[in-house]
Amino acid sequence: RYLGYPLSSAKRQLEAFLADTLEKIRRHTNILQARKLSIRGASLVANSLLLSRLWHLLRVVTVPDKWRQLIHRFVTPFWPFPSWNTICLRRHQGGLNVVHVHHQQLALQLIYVQRMARPPSANDFCTPIASDLIHYYSGTTGWINISSAHGTIKRLVKHLPCLSTICSLYAKLPTAPSDGDHVSWSLQLTSTQTCKVTEARPSDLRFTLHPDHHWVLSPLSLHNEYPLAGAYQVEHGGSSGKLSYHTGPLRYGGGYYKTASQQKNEFTSDL
Repeated sequence: RYLGYPLSSAKRQLEAFLADTLEKIRRHTNILQARKLSIRGASLVANSLLLSRLWHLLRVVTVPDKWRQLIHRFVTPFWPFPSWNTICLRRHQGGLNVVHVHHQQLALQLIYVQRMARPPSANDFCTPIASDLIHYYSGTTGWINISSAHGTIKRLVKHLPCLSTICSLYAKLPTAPSDGDHVSWSLQLTSTQTCKVTEARPSDLRFTLHPDHHWVLSPLSLHNEYPLAGAYQVEHGGSSGKLSYHTGPLRYGGGYYKTASQQKNEFTSDL
């Protein structure tokens, strides 16, 4: 072990480590069951004392589905015959607000997908390997093909648990638009300005990770004059107003524009 994580070179070594962890959870569960806690108290204990022992492990280790199901069995006997999905619902939805183990694992391992969207780091040697494997199995370094052909790709990587988890994460991300989709742009203009706008295809843009941890679209490259210069010119007069350019039902944003005063600004909109 190293920092609480198993250093295994064979499947049996990992199974032995997970079996030992499972036995510790089982013993702790038996002790807590003897206290005859209420429903609200049992859900609090499950989150704070039982499941919390797994988050450090699940941040790195991809566990089998059967192992997670055994964890579910240890937690659910606190209540009379609930389903796992029911107890994981919020309280105002009739659940007990117990943390969903699989969803929490995906949330903890989302950092690996975020690293693939950022510029490569010289100190990170794992991300290039994962990116090459995804490119090998899916034919793309992005999540467009992974989302559309998730079932096929997951069958190819079923013997690689870590890569299978990354594919599951890609499948849960917002679907990227294709070249046949249309774009809607919206700018806020605060003075009398002239702005040149042209139709942009989704392939001219790329997803980037915003510092506030959400995805935005930005151009692949910037041009010296008009990054969006082209066939359409719109003049707007008045003290304030809104310039809008719409070519289809799909709405997403992120790009650059330059006004007549030659002042370049960046704008983004929610996906």
